[in-house]
Amino acid sequence: MNCICSHQVVGKIDLESKGRYAVVQEDDYLEFLSAEMKVINEDDEQKKNEFILLASDYVGSLVKCPNCERLILFPPHGDAVEFYKKDNDPRQ
Repeated sequence: MNCICSHQVVGKIDLESKGRYAVVQEDDYLEFLSAEMKVINEDDEQKKNEFILLASDYVGSLVKCPNCERLILFPPHGDAVEFYKKDNDPRQ
């Protein structure tokens, strides 16, 4: 996935990256926590994996482009990607 500035921001995983955040929509937060608690409390590995899959449906990500500093929102549930820039940023 490329930013509007053409910089590749998604594709290779950089575990040292400081510009990536997990996001959960407020309306889904309690359901997300419930799914996470099922993961923590489950001993059976197959069921635990099912609960991880369920919890991951509630998680999106927010990525900061290191090139232009735009914020790129990948919403939960596979909704359309959104791009944000700082107001009055000369780089647009």
